Amino acid sequence: MAMRLVVVAALAATIGLGAGFGLGRPAQIDAQAGAPAIVGTFFIRTSADPTLPPSYATATFMRDGNIVAVSASPLQSPGLGWWTQTGPNEFSLYTEWFRWSPSGELLGVIRHWASVTADEQGYRGTNWSELRDPDGNLIAQNGTTTTAERIRGATGGPPIPGLPPAGARVD
Repeated sequence: MAMRLVVVAALAATIGLGAGFGLGRPAQIDAQAGAPAIVGTFFIRTSADPTLPPSYATATFMRDGNIVAVSASPLQSPGLGWWTQTGPNEFSLYTEWFRWSPSGELLGVIRHWASVTADEQGYRGTNWSELRDPDGNLIAQNGTTTTAERIRGATGGPPIPGLPPAGARVD
């Protein structure tokens, strides 16, 4: 478990430094224009083959161009990356994930690229993924399709016991 934390921290630092030095292209947002359609949190379904079960994840796309994603697989780390707007409601996405064996051994890194079209309901697009071993050698690659539904906070409804109402001052 400690090894996983060290490796995840290293991935976060690598992606953060890469974005800071221009290796990634985090979004440049005009504060007057409002948030692009990709900003928010999504429930994602990815399908490589209609005869196989899909894979699932959630991802948050932040205004500054960063992405944090979590796979339903216990054998993957959180995915970290960035997004760039390429056209009206069109976006390029990039994330990296660590892949583990059931015994906790690092199997490699998943590099994931996507091209999506987003709207207020979610997004659709195509993906390309590579699995590389810890030395960077290509093990596998595939293309998939993806659909994502925007996760919206519940409005109305009864208050949650123990939580202050929305907007209440908490000292």
